[in-house]
Amino acid sequence: MSKTMLMAIAAAAMLGASAQTGGAGERRVQALPSTIPEAHVYAPISGMTYAVGSNGFMGFFQQTDGKCALTLMLFKRANPDEETPDKSAARVEVSIRPGDNARIGSAEGEALELSCNANAGTVSVAHFRQAVPSQ
Repeated sequence: MSKTMLMAIAAAAMLGASAQTGGAGERRVQALPSTIPEAHVYAPISGMTYAVGSNGFMGFFQQTDGKCALTLMLFKRANPDEETPDKSAARVEVSIRPGDNARIGSAEGEALELSCNANAGTVSVAHFRQAVPSQ
C-alpha cells in the first residue's frame, strides 16, 4: 500500500469519515447551501481553510508530476463556533490525478470533496452534508 493511500486512510479514520456504500446502506449527499453553495476553486499555493463539523483543515496544493499535490493540516476545533485549531493537528499529503477527487468527512455528517481539475491547474472544494441512512 502506498504512503499516500495510508495517509488518506489515516485522515479519514481520524475525522470519523465513513465510506460511501451501495445497496441498503447507501448514503445520499446533498449540498450544504448555507455554508458553501458552490465549489470554490483554488489556484496553486492559494490557502484554503474549512470547518467540517467539529473538525477543520487548512492547506494548499501544488502542481507536482501532473497531479494536484495537497498538503493539509487536519485538526479538532477548540471552539466549534470558530475555525481556531486545538493544540494537536495532523499533516496529510495527498496527490490527486486530474479528474479525480478525495473526500474528508466528519462524524457529524459534513464532508468536503476536493477535486483536481484539468491539467492540475486548480483544485475545487465543495462542502456537503451526508444524509444518515434510514434504518
